[in-house]
Amino acid sequence: AELIDGAVDDSHIGALAASKLTGALPAISGLSVTNINSPAFYAKASGTQEVSPDAWTAITYATESLDSNNYFASNRFTPQVAGWYFCVFNVYVYESALRDTRITFDTNTGADWISSTGTQKASYWQGNVAGIMYMNGSSHYCGAQVYSPTSGNYTLQPSHFAGFKLGAI
Repeated sequence: AELIDGAVDDSHIGALAASKLTGALPAISGLSVTNINSPAFYAKASGTQEVSPDAWTAITYATESLDSNNYFASNRFTPQVAGWYFCVFNVYVYESALRDTRITFDTNTGADWISSTGTQKASYWQGNVAGIMYMNGSSHYCGAQVYSPTSGNYTLQPSHFAGFKLGAI
């Protein structure tokens, strides 16, 4: 059957009786709609930070803009809900000695990580890392780190670290 343009209007819709509708719609709660990608966090670091030579150094985050469930603490995200998580970390450093960035996922069986070597620009160094990791909802956590072959105080301007649980996986 073909619908004729303008054949369905308010007068036809108003005449539909609920008794003529069949079938059941699945129940949905407000919680499942509003918390699809929760828990989530977003933290920012800026200013100067000491970086150790020939070692991975955790970034210190002074500002939390989002922490939906208070799972971001001590510069790491430890969600208490099991599932797959997307995390992203980027850093801009005005000095060029940094050489690597990574997001570390500690799974208590040894640290796993997703790493990026970054890009040297004319006046700064930029590193970006993003990845998906399963976290068990109790002891697994993720944190952001940088690596430099030399020690020094580096100006992080800005550095962002964010993550959230992937919904419906």
